[in-house]
Order: sequence, then C-alpha cells, then structure tokens
Amino acid sequence: MQIYIISYHTIPSKNIDMEELITENTNQVNKFIPEIYKILPFEVNYVPEVFMKVCEDELNETPESKSNGCKELKRLLEDDDITTGIEYENDFLRQYLRHTKYDSQLAFLKIRNLTNLRTTHNYLFRSVEVEYTVNPSSKYSTILPYRCPDGSIIVLLQLGKFNDDMSIDDFSRISLFTAAQALRHPLTQMAGFRFIVDFKDTGFRQIKYCTLSNVKLVYLSGMECLPVTFKSYHVINGNFATNFLWAVMKLVLPTSVRNMFNFHSSTEELFDYFPRSIIPQEYGGELENYFMADWLKRANEEHAKFPAEGQKNYF
Repeated sequence: MQIYIISYHTIPSKNIDMEELITENTNQVNKFIPEIYKILPFEVNYVPEVFMKVCEDELNETPESKSNGCKELKRLLEDDDITTGIEYENDFLRQYLRHTKYDSQLAFLKIRNLTNLRTTHNYLFRSVEVEYTVNPSSKYSTILPYRCPDGSIIVLLQLGKFNDDMSIDDFSRISLFTAAQALRHPLTQMAGFRFIVDFKDTGFRQIKYCTLSNVKLVYLSGMECLPVTFKSYHVINGNFATNFLWAVMKLVLPTSVRNMFNFHSSTEELFDYFPRSIIPQEYGGELENYFMADWLKRANEEHAKFPAEGQKNYF
C-alpha cells in the first residue's frame, strides 16, 4: 500500500511541520470553550455562529480561501496519476481544506492516500453485512449523543465487546465509516473528535488481533487518509491488554499523537475533561441511553454509497 506518511512528510514548497499542525489542531477549539453556553446534540442541524468565527480565525476559512483553495486542490488532483479524472464533491474537498487550514497541497496528499486506500483495501468501503447494532460485537463503538462544550464529538470504544462473532475486517469498516460519516457534519469538521477507550473485559480474545499490520492499517486509514482532527484519547479500565496494545501502538504513532493519550486510574477522572451530563451512567455520568443505533445503521448504509468522489455534507 503506497501511503504518504504525512505526519513525517515535509512538503518542499512550504516546509509544513505536520507535528506542529496536529498540536495546533489539538488546542485550537479549547480557546473558545468559555463562549459556548450550552451543550449541543451530536445531530444538531446548524453550526453556531461562534464556530463559524473560529473557522475563519483559526482555520483560515474566508470566501477567498474557499474559492482559491478548491481550485488549487482540484488542479493538484487532476494532475496526479492516482486521482486524475475523479470529479470530487466540493463539500468533500472542503473537509480536507478545513483540516489542513486551507493548505491545498497537504489536503491533496491526504485525498490521494484515501483514493489509493480504495485500490489496495477496497473491502473497507463496503457496508457491514451482519445485522449491525444487533450483533453484540458491533456495539463496541458508538458516538455519544451529545457534543463536548467545544463542539467536538465523543466516540466511545468498549473494546471488550468485540468478539469472534465479528471479523477484524468488519471492525475496520466500522472504524472507518464512523469517522467518514461523522465528518459530513460541518461542525465536526471544525471541532474534531475525542475518544474514550474502555478496556473493561478485554483479554487474549482481543489481543490476537493487535498485530503490527492491523494497528498500522487503523492508524493509516484514520490519521493519514481521513481529515479527522483528533483532540484527545482517554483510556479507562486499563489492564494487561492495554499495556500490550500500547506497546504496539507506540511503534506506529508519532510523538504528537502519543501525547494526546490520557490514561486514567479511575473513571471519575473523566470529569476533569467532560461534563458529567454527557457521559454514560456506567462511568459515573448522567447519560442513560447512549448507543446511537439509528445513526449507526444509517451511517453503515451511507458508507456503501461512499464513492471515490466523496459525499455531500448533511446540510
């Protein structure tokens, strides 16, 4: 698989430091948390004005950059052997431009990576065929119903639920479509993702899948192909499986990504980072029903329609 490792890649024309970009993206939304006065649902159907202002100030989005950025990005894509001839959706291109603060060349490299991933791992772009959200293993991942005060979404990974009744290929598909479909919301493009990773009930059943090649594929598809702004990872209920997986992940992850991980000795520590009202009760929060079955079903169906050209935003 020919993937540009952008986290370590220096683009000659601009000498972009991807490590610095990741760090900036990790911190940028925290600057305006005090301006947000209410918690928004994940499926909010508008973008509050404060986020549009941040998009302009922090992500360099102006009418001029939107126009010029798309034109330059389309030129780069058309001139490349892998991406030429593909009529990319403007909304799809803007996801990458926002993620890279309107650096067309960096956006081009990530789209090129995703297009190449379709060729080398085309099975990732099919829907999950098992009875999704009913199969116990499929419930290992969900987006929580409410956003953080900074607008970022929370992905809850309960890895102990993943079992032999689901293939590692389906595990990879779920990871990919959850991110890709969530990114069709403009606010998610602006505010990013946070992860809570629960290792309760994990053991050898899960460890056997933690090969270097599998971990590398998850990293490459998420970090080097999709325009995901990763804000933080919060690891809870750690055990020997946590230690094993972390040892493998450190072989793959750059320092900037490793620094996003927070290992908590108690679930109570989550509330140093998240409002109690948006965290499930089983972790000491106040949220009762949190598994987003309906959205996940729709996302799975939409993923099967995800063409090389990309998809339009939800609104």
